[in-house]
Amino acid sequence: MEDVNRVLLDVYKDLYYHEDEKLDRVGGRAGVLLAVASLLGGALTFYMSGVQLSQMTVASSFHLVFVVLMAMSLVVAIRYMIMMMTGYEAYRVVASAEALGDYAEQVVEYNLQVDKKDQKDVRQEIDELLAHQYREAATHNRQVNAQRSKAYHDALKCLIAALVLATLTAIPYFVMQQTKEAYKVEIINLHEGNNEQGSGEAETETAGTETP
Repeated sequence: MEDVNRVLLDVYKDLYYHEDEKLDRVGGRAGVLLAVASLLGGALTFYMSGVQLSQMTVASSFHLVFVVLMAMSLVVAIRYMIMMMTGYEAYRVVASAEALGDYAEQVVEYNLQVDKKDQKDVRQEIDELLAHQYREAATHNRQVNAQRSKAYHDALKCLIAALVLATLTAIPYFVMQQTKEAYKVEIINLHEGNNEQGSGEAETETAGTETP
């Protein structure tokens, strides 16, 4: 029976630390997602500066729609990232060394008060306690990791959607910029034409005045 307890203890311990490693990987992924979200947030700020509400054209309309959708995707992604890091139950851990020492002392005191045939093996009792705690903690932590993993994939999908929208937003944005440049050139040309026309009229008037 002792061998079985030792085997179960080793199995449950491996499962427990396996889930603990998965938690570390989820934490690393959260850092990557946060970095990507920061870059997309900068892109969103840049695109928002080009929103035109006074003069709505086809390009500016698409630009506005894409910016709004991108912002929504980022907000939902951030929500999932927060859930992934803080939104679920805490991890369970096994008893501390101090608690195990106290339990061992209790078993020893119990053995001193009962007949020899009723005494308990301290090592076996500790193994059974640890096996139970490792099993319960590994089961609970697996559920928490599954929830956090789902939140990670949901956040990743939202960030991918935001990245696609950022790429699409670039099209109407640059169309709008080209339209602005063309409009500026047209105004400059018109202004120069007016100046030249005004200069020609002034010269004509001067010549007419000087004629006897």
